[in-house]
Amino acid sequence: MVTTVVVALAVLGVVLSSADEPRDRNGRVAIAADSVPRSVEEAEAQGRLHPRTSRPLEFNLTPAIRDSVRPGSAERQCVDIGDAYFVRSGEFIAGPFALYRQSWGGGMKLVWFPAHQSRFRRAQVTIRAARLDASSDARVYLTAALGIENLFFGKQPLSGWAVLPGGRWLLIATSDTSWGCFVLTLA
Repeated sequence: MVTTVVVALAVLGVVLSSADEPRDRNGRVAIAADSVPRSVEEAEAQGRLHPRTSRPLEFNLTPAIRDSVRPGSAERQCVDIGDAYFVRSGEFIAGPFALYRQSWGGGMKLVWFPAHQSRFRRAQVTIRAARLDASSDARVYLTAALGIENLFFGKQPLSGWAVLPGGRWLLIATSDTSWGCFVLTLA
C-alpha cells in the first residue's frame, strides 16, 4: 500500500503546473508579529491557546493516505516525524515527509490536511517554520486554498515550498480552528 502511495505522490509532484503553485512559494522572513515559536515547549503552549471547535474531527483523506498515516498525536503536541510518510499532530495530518526528505531539492511538495475544513470553502493554511538548531532562521508560508483536483488528494493545500535549508525544523500549521506541529530533520 505504501509503495502505491509513494509512486502516486511522486507522479503528483511532477505533474503540477506552475498555475497550481501556492501564492507564497518562497515564504517570507518571519517578523515579531508572526509569533513564531523557537522551541517545542513554546509551540505547544501556543497550541493550547489556539481557538478550538466542538465539531467532530473530519479528515478528508483517501483510503491510501489514511492507511499510511502514522498515529502521531491527537493532542496538540509537536510530533517528531522520523521516517514517516504522513503524520498526525492535533487537528492536522501532513506529509509525505519521507518523500520530501528523499527528493530534497527536487520539488516534492507537502500536503496539509486540516480536520476542520468546510466542504465548500477551503481555508488558507499558514505554516510557521522555525529552525531549532544553531540558526535563528524562521519563515512563514501562506498556502492558498488551491483547486487542485486529483485522485489522491481531492482539493487540498500543497505547500510548494522552496527547499528549506538543512537542519532541524519546527513546522506549525494553522487553519481556522485546526492546529498541528511537526519536527522535521533535513540532513
